[in-house]
Amino acid sequence: MANALNIDLKGKHVVLVGFIERTFFCEDGFGCYPFTRGQRIFGHWADGSKDGGVRGSDVLRLATDEEIQRFEAGIIDKPLIEKEII
Repeated sequence: MANALNIDLKGKHVVLVGFIERTFFCEDGFGCYPFTRGQRIFGHWADGSKDGGVRGSDVLRLATDEEIQRFEAGIIDKPLIEKEII
């Protein structure tokens, strides 16, 4: 398994473990695909701050449309809080 969600992530925004206030846009790399052995995902942060790469095992979940819009607009001063499971 190349990423924690075991799905095709190419062209999708994800939230990473430890970075719930930012989203990462997955462009390519072995970690984008569930059928590969590598974990590296290449892409960029949605707010445009930096290109780079992350590990597929650090993917927490897919980003919501609201999160993508907020972070592309640079609204990161009040991060969305993960909902608690009751």
